[in-house]
Amino acid sequence: MVTLFAITKEEKKIPHYWSINILIGFIALIPVVIAFIVTLRQFLKEKYQHALFLTLAHAVVVTWILCQLFSLILRSEFLFLLVFLLFIPLAFLIILLIDSLTRDSVDFKKFGTWTALSTSLFIISLDPDSLYMNSFPELDWLPMWSTSIYFLIIFFCLFQLTCGSYFYYSLLIHRNAPKNFKFFSYLNLIAGFLFVVVVPISLFLINIIGISTLNLIPTGIAFLLVAIAFASQPKLAFILPFKALRLAVIETNSGISLFTHVWSKMDDLIDDQLFSGMLQGISQILNEALKKGEIRDINLEKATLMIKRSDKYSVACVLVATKSSRTLRHALNSFAERFFTKYSPYFSKPYNMDNFNSASELVEERFSFIPEYD
Repeated sequence: MVTLFAITKEEKKIPHYWSINILIGFIALIPVVIAFIVTLRQFLKEKYQHALFLTLAHAVVVTWILCQLFSLILRSEFLFLLVFLLFIPLAFLIILLIDSLTRDSVDFKKFGTWTALSTSLFIISLDPDSLYMNSFPELDWLPMWSTSIYFLIIFFCLFQLTCGSYFYYSLLIHRNAPKNFKFFSYLNLIAGFLFVVVVPISLFLINIIGISTLNLIPTGIAFLLVAIAFASQPKLAFILPFKALRLAVIETNSGISLFTHVWSKMDDLIDDQLFSGMLQGISQILNEALKKGEIRDINLEKATLMIKRSDKYSVACVLVATKSSRTLRHALNSFAERFFTKYSPYFSKPYNMDNFNSASELVEERFSFIPEYD
């Protein structure tokens, strides 16, 4: 492999401890470490899946920056190769993060594409000529790394697909976020822009201005913005997977609505008592006609109704959302169990709905992740 300026064995033995590259690298490390601490605390507190993927991603980025720094200090080809290869687990964590923000399960088509690119990158990295080192004599403090064209193309494709996907879904989150979330969704969108535009530009400028850690600054800022956005407003993570519309508790014998909570006032929803009576009528008709038991779910073209009935009382909790979700189902079951236990003494007098007004506290407790839409 032909190099522009070859480093001799004697030069390679000279330790490069401090330079502008090392200084920039350690500066960039600060926001990523802060981001790691912030997301780790959020995960330990709330146990959200997206917080776990973010925490692991930040841990990989911290390792990635350290490998790049010590590859320069020690002039180690192995550590610099790790800089590229560490993007493979980082890319998978970002894809898992995106799926946790948009759906209930992993998109295997997307996962297969990333697997193919990552495998190709790893196989090419086994070639000794995939990585080599250049130097600029006029900048005697700077060791400069280069890669083969095939390695670079696959890495760039994997990088841009990953960052582009994150930017796209950041844009969707920003567009669909409630007004009071816009500031934090905008921070997340800025992070996506840094990933997909600013970081690639900084990578291109590395070979022009001769600062090999230039890309670490926008990378560190981007990950810190993501951490701030989701830690400050965790409900951002639940904007795309579904939209909860209404929660209703119904006395199934009479069809009376005991309690109702509406998250989206923008949607044109029918009166509470009419909704309860209609649902009760449909349930009784189907039960009598089919003799197959009570309704658990009703799936419509643009919405789904999830129903949790009490085994002891003639009371049911109904959650209306645009999509079904394990998270919503778990929250509904948890809410229903607490509601049945706390308010069972009042079930004999369903007409006095004032007894159930305090159930709003249970909604805030069990459905705390659901955004409110004005």
